[in-house]
Amino acid sequence: MPFFPQPPEPEALGVHRVMSPTAGMLVSPLCLGTMGFGDAWPELLGDCSKEEAFKILDYFKEHGGNFIDTANNYQNELSEIWIGEWLESRNVRDEMVIATKYSNGFRFYEKGVIQGSFTGNSTKSLHTSVKASLKKLRTDYIDILYVHWFDFTTSVEEIMQSLNQLVQSGKVLYLGISDTPAWVVTKANEYARQNGMRGFSIYQGHWSCAARDFERDIIPMCKAEGMALAPWGSLGGGYFKTDSERAAQSQPNVGRNIPVMDTSNHAKVGKVLQEIGRIKGVSMTTVALAYVMHKAPYVFPVIGCRKLEYLKANLEALNLELSQQDMEMIENAAPFDIGFPMWFNGCANPANNLLIQNTGHYDYVQDPKPIPPRKKREAKEGKANGCEVRYDYETTILRYFQNFAQVEDAKSEKHSSYYLEITDYTGYNPLTRRQEVRDLSYTMLLRYNAVDGVSLTLTLKKKIYLGTASKTAYLMALAVLLATTGVVLLAFAYIYYGELGMRPIDFPPGPPTLPIIGNIHQLPTSQPHKQFQKWAEEYGPVFSLILGTQVLIVLSSDVAIKELFDKRSAVYSDRLEMFIGQTLCSGGYRFLMLFRKLGHQLLNAHASKVYVPYQLLESKQLLYEMLHQPEMFFESFRRYSNSLWRTVQHDDPRLLQVFEGFNNFGVLAQTGAAAFADFFPVLRYVPDFMIPTKARAKALHRKEMKMYLDLWLETKRNIEAGTCKECLCVDMVKQQAIEGFTDEQAAYIAGSFLEAGSDTTAATLYGFVCALLLFPEVQKKAQEELDSVIGPSRLPKLGDEKSLPYIRACVKESLRWMPTAVLGGVPHATTRDDMYLGYRIPRGAGVVNNVYAIHMDEIRYPNPSVFDPMRFIGDTQSAAEAARNPDPKARDHFVFGSGRRICLGMHIAERSLFIAIARMMWAFEFRPEKDSEGNDILPDGDTLTEGLSVHPLRFKAQILPRDARRAQMIESEMRHE
Repeated sequence: MPFFPQPPEPEALGVHRVMSPTAGMLVSPLCLGTMGFGDAWPELLGDCSKEEAFKILDYFKEHGGNFIDTANNYQNELSEIWIGEWLESRNVRDEMVIATKYSNGFRFYEKGVIQGSFTGNSTKSLHTSVKASLKKLRTDYIDILYVHWFDFTTSVEEIMQSLNQLVQSGKVLYLGISDTPAWVVTKANEYARQNGMRGFSIYQGHWSCAARDFERDIIPMCKAEGMALAPWGSLGGGYFKTDSERAAQSQPNVGRNIPVMDTSNHAKVGKVLQEIGRIKGVSMTTVALAYVMHKAPYVFPVIGCRKLEYLKANLEALNLELSQQDMEMIENAAPFDIGFPMWFNGCANPANNLLIQNTGHYDYVQDPKPIPPRKKREAKEGKANGCEVRYDYETTILRYFQNFAQVEDAKSEKHSSYYLEITDYTGYNPLTRRQEVRDLSYTMLLRYNAVDGVSLTLTLKKKIYLGTASKTAYLMALAVLLATTGVVLLAFAYIYYGELGMRPIDFPPGPPTLPIIGNIHQLPTSQPHKQFQKWAEEYGPVFSLILGTQVLIVLSSDVAIKELFDKRSAVYSDRLEMFIGQTLCSGGYRFLMLFRKLGHQLLNAHASKVYVPYQLLESKQLLYEMLHQPEMFFESFRRYSNSLWRTVQHDDPRLLQVFEGFNNFGVLAQTGAAAFADFFPVLRYVPDFMIPTKARAKALHRKEMKMYLDLWLETKRNIEAGTCKECLCVDMVKQQAIEGFTDEQAAYIAGSFLEAGSDTTAATLYGFVCALLLFPEVQKKAQEELDSVIGPSRLPKLGDEKSLPYIRACVKESLRWMPTAVLGGVPHATTRDDMYLGYRIPRGAGVVNNVYAIHMDEIRYPNPSVFDPMRFIGDTQSAAEAARNPDPKARDHFVFGSGRRICLGMHIAERSLFIAIARMMWAFEFRPEKDSEGNDILPDGDTLTEGLSVHPLRFKAQILPRDARRAQMIESEMRHE
């Protein structure tokens, strides 16, 4: 037994901290605010009896709290009076740290008193205030005396001289300042330094995750000046409420009517706090309090409460850990302008300063970090399993191995197929002050009951902390599973490959893995976007999947997309190598470079304007086809979207072959055999007869290439004969003469343009019709706008776009509600290792834009399953402008991708959609088909086709001209073309 034994570890509130780099006093991590102690301000702060106040003070002290905040005027001086009585009655004055303030007119409630001597920052006000506070607090010294606010009248020199006289006299130990501009504080502290005086060591002011002005100048100032932060209002002043609580509230917050508080952001931020709290099992105010304690070091939130239960709830924040993802979700919930010059060149970390970064590569000493929460350590000696380790958005439980959950007191356990011995599970390390797993040894004898009888002895030894114990326990339990199922060969493979299939601890979280295969067994065979959405809800906006040798990072938030794909596009713009789609069935790297070059030349915003006349022309053909063959409207959508790339007839059988080819490749690329060739590249060298998918892909590619070449050569002949309408192929022929690429290359590039763009447009239009049948009020509003602006006498034109905001919103909502690339199409890939939110994203990892999850985010899009164009009314950005907007929340949708890999033809697609939707709404009425009993047969808006580009399952619709006049105009327009 040591001579000076360390006392038992107290509760988190009782683990005190150095207040600041300039004040060595030890204080509790939370400061008890007593502005509500009293009954003099019921309308402002409500009532709190002396009895209740003493209960709160007793509980706070008994659980280790020693930091108490008050002021000279709170509750007409009752706060200081009651604190003084409590300190004296409990005989605990020197145990406690008492902070009070001067500047407020503490006798303002007394009538007939000349108030000038009792208010402001002057020496006279200071003298009268401190004299009264010492008497009320029943003490001969004040631990911390705050300047409550700067009066912009008294000089900094007078303030610091007067305060330091109190310090020298021993009446005041430390100095603080509250609710004052940063420049005043810096000036005062510099004056104190120059004259050998004590400066301010702590700053108090309004700061919460919904009111972040503190983060502009106050926090950087405090870091530079070595000052602590004591924010008030961190709990939101009662304005963090659920939607139901807010709707049920019939009157303003009782006791929370501070007139200076801006509550405009609280509803938005509250939704995020509620979601994080739901995942972590705490209240939203607990999350709000934890936010400020995670944001900066030396933060001691002032928690005001009038009831004991409020105090108890607040203490939960000391054990709550927020991840970097949590912090970013909170901060992105509501707009915050950090202001100039901070947005221009105000990076606190020079490693993030663009003006420095462009000159070279440098290392810097990192700023001090906040003290992390003290996690509960519940593992007991000899308890091998049954413990639960929580990560951000992840709970790892050995749920597959229930037989191990019973291993508690026993040191060994025998079963029919294995023997397990556990040695020295945990112990207390006095040097690290941690429960530590020391000399951990698992010895397992694995028996495989085959004819020859194979046995394997596996011993794992590792010294680890409890926080990573789950991983080692998982290795052990997994090895036992392999033995009990008789797959001893996998056990040997696991030893050979080490941790293949396991998720490294510094990767983003994700579903539990199995050795070698990782998460492959959890990949859905159909509707993958729905499972990816569920994973995003469970593991957060950035999660990872381990797929054999391949790592897949899934981005499910607009902020992550903007940061990685846009801002770090040099790292995240590579293409993930997909064996079927790219190795077997593409022209390789040179083809991709030529494809991008021609795309930029032919599809940029300026060049794409030349296609507008042809888009208008083809839309007339679309209306004509829908008038005469309405049952084939999906085929008409395909012809319309295809026509811009090459002249095509509605009944051209090759059109169906083209789209069937697209679909076959999309489905084939997602088959199990194709996927395994990506997950385990060694399988690519297996002969074709062993993996029939390879042979089918090659045959499909040859058929596709022949069809593309035939179409290309036919188009060239029509161009030479002067019988070809203007289309993209006409411009490609001109580029071929300049660049000199072959007909085979030209044919495949033209086909790839067709594949990349036209099917997306057709599928979006099909989804729009699906929405019209499910949400008939949309059709009504759209036609009301068209009738008001356009009338029945002419077709809508592209120039009408600004006058048709609802139609424009329909285009945006169509792309959001039914995104054709639900998982962002072909995944991006990283060119080097990178760090994001504290997680490592390795070189070569695939990175997926989880479009469907973002589009169905209830915080970003309330009621996301409802087709509601009104959510985009007022958004005048084009898709390209929205993608370039520095605010990720201002982007309308993510169908066209992001960064350097953003869709080159989005300008064309957006125009085609507007023209088609405006003209269809002008011309036709869309109604559901009826069954034999006269009931509507509605389409399934929830289930999509399979493949890289998706659309609703096939459905029927009645498409009728709105009136005879419009039908005649469609006929007339076609005759004049």
